[in-house]
Amino acid sequence: MRSFCVVFRHTGLMALALILLLPHLASAQTEESRWGNNEDTFNLVLTRRASNEAYGTSAFSFRTSSHDLADHQNYVDLVFNGCGLLHFNPVGGMDTRVADLGEQEDLDVEFDADEDRIWARDAYLPEEGHVYWQEIKCSGQTMTVMYRVQDVERDEIKLRWTVVKELEGFERRRGLAGTMGQCGGQHGSR
Repeated sequence: MRSFCVVFRHTGLMALALILLLPHLASAQTEESRWGNNEDTFNLVLTRRASNEAYGTSAFSFRTSSHDLADHQNYVDLVFNGCGLLHFNPVGGMDTRVADLGEQEDLDVEFDADEDRIWARDAYLPEEGHVYWQEIKCSGQTMTVMYRVQDVERDEIKLRWTVVKELEGFERRRGLAGTMGQCGGQHGSR
């Protein structure tokens, strides 16, 4: 009887550990299948924003690696707005900039951010096959990412992205941010 109790205690502890770890194992598997097997680059799909309502999949936070409002609280780094441009300073106080590195086959690109280069300061028209360098500055945090526009459709953009400089700094959020408004129509990069 004593050996049965010991075996049951160990089996019960193992079952409890499995129950506690199962959600984490499932989410790790979901993330892997969502992003693919390469640990350094990630796939991202943005859908064109149709109204002034919640962003949903039209916005993404590189800092939280998420479309999910619960994760980013509308402090997003990229918005595919109704005008057809990608906006990257949608929250007041952001000082993000983006450089177009031109058409590239992949993300293996050398780039000197100190070069004389034209930086977009608010929005740009994404070009298929081009690689973009984005320096994010928001709410006390900094991060640099690079992404290649894989495919551009009227209502969907597919990107492949990687982290160049890891997230640094302490985030000073003030609560849920509002969403940016829709642009009045077509406009140029700025």
